[in-house]
Amino acid sequence: MAYYDFAKELFQFIDQIEIDYNVKYHQGHTECRRPPSVSKLCETYPERFQPILDEIDERLKEDSFKKGFLHDWKKAIRNEMDYQYDCFKGAPSETRKLVKKTLEENYGKQLEYGFEQVLDSIKSNPMVCDYRIHLLGNIYNYYRSQKSPFQMLDGSRFNDFYQKKNEKFLKSCIANYGLVECGDIFEIQKNIRFKLHDKQNDTDLFISSLLPDDFIEYLVKLNERNAFRLAIRPNYNICGEKIHLRFRIDEAVIRGNLFQGHLDCIPEVTSLLDYDSQDYFVVRREEGIVFEELLYDFKTVEPDFVITQGVHLQYEGERITHLDHEFFFYTVDSYDQKLKDNIRKHGHARYKTFKIDDAAIPFERKASDNVLYKTLHTFFKNHALIDEYFEKILHAKKDDG
Repeated sequence: MAYYDFAKELFQFIDQIEIDYNVKYHQGHTECRRPPSVSKLCETYPERFQPILDEIDERLKEDSFKKGFLHDWKKAIRNEMDYQYDCFKGAPSETRKLVKKTLEENYGKQLEYGFEQVLDSIKSNPMVCDYRIHLLGNIYNYYRSQKSPFQMLDGSRFNDFYQKKNEKFLKSCIANYGLVECGDIFEIQKNIRFKLHDKQNDTDLFISSLLPDDFIEYLVKLNERNAFRLAIRPNYNICGEKIHLRFRIDEAVIRGNLFQGHLDCIPEVTSLLDYDSQDYFVVRREEGIVFEELLYDFKTVEPDFVITQGVHLQYEGERITHLDHEFFFYTVDSYDQKLKDNIRKHGHARYKTFKIDDAAIPFERKASDNVLYKTLHTFFKNHALIDEYFEKILHAKKDDG
């Protein structure tokens, strides 16, 4: 038994809320982009959450709970260290050594904590209103990170949807190991990512996360050369009426416009959204130009700060005079507010990794020679959004060979 099994039924309830939001978002309800936090759900459903919060006080007396929570808490810290170190994978070896040393100094002491020290640090954190809600949020994240990727068709949204729409197809799907055959009803489509499109019902399905995109592409090309029957496992959870998984470049720009080739032409605010990963790429004028990446699957550090990355550029004419890279830290609430209402909102703290001053670096028209494009590609995670934004100079890169 896992130490969090006492809350498993509640966690499954939260899972369903997240799936509901995901479905509605892909049906066009942009306000459902991010599901509510655990603390917000505690306010909305007190009758469900309060009994579990009360039980946490009892669980804090059990050694098995303490041991399990402490193991996952330290595992999350190690994952965070790996994530931050990985951000510097393109940096010189001396820089990487310095980063590793800094991470060990910043996090090493926490890795030596016992459970009581962890609990005390949470209780003494002025940003934590109720330590039990904070613990529950952490435990839910640990539960979610260990969930099986093997989805069951029985009882899923996919099962319910096609039982009403096409029972004959559903029976054939069940008989075919739960796979969807491509052909008369379904076809594989790709813009940036692959998806299954139901031509009869005009709705899309995610493909199972167990199938990498590059292998799907290989299968599609192989099928073009050697005709055969191809069946694919879909994601059974994200299913419903008129779901359109939008990946095209022109749909990614939700404000402003793509880079037109000149720094002076960049508007006050531009934001791009990857409709698959739901990551944002934001460009805003602020003492020059700031590029910021807002990941949907964001990383947090104690005490519950959301981390984003930014690159700040200043220029004169077509020459870069200043360039720096930094991490921004937001509380979870202020990060949600930034996404919903105020994309210009600042983080509570900044952590720079490098900066260039008093420069006169030419703003090259080829991506392969462009220091800004190189910096963004080195540090930011969502390369697809960067490439979409810099489409003009990216073509120059390809032509350059």
